Amino acid sequence: MRQDKSRLAQFVLEALDLRVVNARTECGWTPLIHASLLPDPGQRCRYVRLLLEKGGDVNGADRDGRTALSHSCQAGHGEVVKLLVKANADPQIPDAWGNDALIYSALAGQGALVDFLVRSFRSNRGDCNPQTRSGPSETARLIGTSGTGGGHSAPSSLFQQM
Repeated sequence: MRQDKSRLAQFVLEALDLRVVNARTECGWTPLIHASLLPDPGQRCRYVRLLLEKGGDVNGADRDGRTALSHSCQAGHGEVVKLLVKANADPQIPDAWGNDALIYSALAGQGALVDFLVRSFRSNRGDCNPQTRSGPSETARLIGTSGTGGGHSAPSSLFQQM
């Protein structure tokens, strides 16, 4: 049945000449943002992969400036985060409040995701040295090391490697 849903989604996207891949809802959500938050992990990954293959905007943001990556980080959907990063999602896109995916990961207590994003950014995009950087990612590092953030904390050992 799940395979059939995936085939149906692919058929619909192709039938519409991919016009819906980056369509937006009233609140600005793209199909990729919706797919990244599906409750079933299998469907979530399958639809995210499909939308990325069909040209979904990996850095498309909603009205609040939040991307599928920031939503996935907050929700703790690690497999989706990996798919999005592999598709070149930018973890440093700030939302309307200046928060990025690293901050949402840290505040949600998703230490493994913070570590993954930092390692991915360092290896793929360059400078991740806290002495030469500032802004939201520095804040995420501080949240993780201070043990604050709504009762959640990321393991401080993750940030000692920076």
